[in-house]
Amino acid sequence: MKRFENPPVPAYWLKLLALFVVVTIAAGSRANAQVNVFIDYTNFQTRLNSATASAGVANFNATEVQTIQTNIMNYLNTAFNGYQINFTTTNPGGTFETLHFGLTGSGFGLADRIDLRNLVGNDVARVFTANFGTFINPAAPRATQIVSLSNSLGGTASHEVGHNIGLEHRDPYGIAGIGNANSNGGHQTFGQQNNHIMATGITGLTNAQRIVPRTFSDLSHAKLQFANGVVADPIAPISEQAAPHSTAATAQNLTFSNFTDSPSAYTAGFLLEGSLSANGQADFYSFNLLEGTYTTMQIVSTVINGSNAINSILTLFDSNGTTILASNTSTQVSANGVNIGGSTYSNDASIYNFLAPRDDIYFLRVTATTASDLGAYSLFVATTAIPEPSGSLIAVFFIVVLSFRRQKTVV
Repeated sequence: MKRFENPPVPAYWLKLLALFVVVTIAAGSRANAQVNVFIDYTNFQTRLNSATASAGVANFNATEVQTIQTNIMNYLNTAFNGYQINFTTTNPGGTFETLHFGLTGSGFGLADRIDLRNLVGNDVARVFTANFGTFINPAAPRATQIVSLSNSLGGTASHEVGHNIGLEHRDPYGIAGIGNANSNGGHQTFGQQNNHIMATGITGLTNAQRIVPRTFSDLSHAKLQFANGVVADPIAPISEQAAPHSTAATAQNLTFSNFTDSPSAYTAGFLLEGSLSANGQADFYSFNLLEGTYTTMQIVSTVINGSNAINSILTLFDSNGTTILASNTSTQVSANGVNIGGSTYSNDASIYNFLAPRDDIYFLRVTATTASDLGAYSLFVATTAIPEPSGSLIAVFFIVVLSFRRQKTVV
């Protein structure tokens, strides 16, 4: 007669736990070097003199210039706190991004590109210092002039660097908790977007808001989770499946990755790389959402290097695959909200902060406004909460542990 005897549990727990940790680290580990940004102050003093001349105040002396540069560095380090970005005034050599303060141009700044996922390692961001005289109040104390100018320069510098690592002017509207106002997937913000670094003139940003410190929005922080070098373990994009998925019944099911180290109210997301390659093509995707969570969805096509931009349409369906919950084409921005009027920022569609009515599966369709509008796109989705993906894994873990406990047989 056989009976089963429980052997000591701790040894099996330790062995299985060690195996679990090793496998997890091996699966998730992706070495990723930090991003070096060289701050080039060549001709900075000359451009500052142009700014003070336009403001009608005395030029800044050497000590004041050094204070402004220190303030800019502090602004940059605060704005990008928690990310692997090293700002340096010494040329680091190798591959690095450059932030110029001594060049001339129109407006306040210019970036090379909106580099989603930070795939290009040598982009240039420019701050046109000579045009910042408008932020120097002749009637203000000198110390106030320095602080106002430093904040405006630091904010623009952070903004242009942000473009070069994948951030857009529409990102400040991604403020988790502000719900969608209509079926276009828009919402009113009443100006809250202008508290954020990627805000600009078309979003209603004023000079008074430029001279105070700003931060990145929830959506900007979420996008940086996919940026190479910016975070230690960037989330890899998902590839569009080869099999047709032109209906809800054949939709490609997508799962969220947790943002393990992000200050964003969005806690998980994914980035899918796909394309519309045939006339009239529709791509369906599905994912689960929790009741009461907010989810933002965006198409990115106009900034993908070497691709044709598409005039996209995003349509979100209920679990039946036919009831439309939200839809958008051509992101519109204004001082009062997004996708509720204003100027067209991009032909890339956006659905902001969809409030899930219940725990369920939802379907998202990607199409173009015309049948012959073809090209590559990225689908970016961020949500405020998802069911813990580790739950089922933990369950399996305990099942395996219990099975180990039964392996010693006594006759």
